[in-house]
Amino acid sequence: DTTRYTFWLDVACKNAVLSHQLNRMAIMFVGPTGTGKTIYINSHLLNGLDKDKFSTIPLGFSAQTTAQQTQDIIDAKLDKRRKGVYGPPVGRSCIIFVDDLNMPAKETYG
Repeated sequence: DTTRYTFWLDVACKNAVLSHQLNRMAIMFVGPTGTGKTIYINSHLLNGLDKDKFSTIPLGFSAQTTAQQTQDIIDAKLDKRRKGVYGPPVGRSCIIFVDDLNMPAKETYG
């Protein structure tokens, strides 16, 4: 599994620096709980990428996470370029790592 995750992370990250918009890709790793997906991805994002080319934003969702909280976390780590326009620092690509995407929403009745 480690080799497979590392390979696909490398492919996705290398495509992120290409200039054409179609070369950028989203990638999702799925699998049973406890197989180490988060560990592999965090390790690669923290240690396997050039810090001068990439900035990472890790997001962990829970049942209490709101859309506004998510937007605030992302906006806080990006540079404001002009009114309403945000982006990573110039010369870098931004990778947003969303962990536990399938967490359930809080029920209406508690």
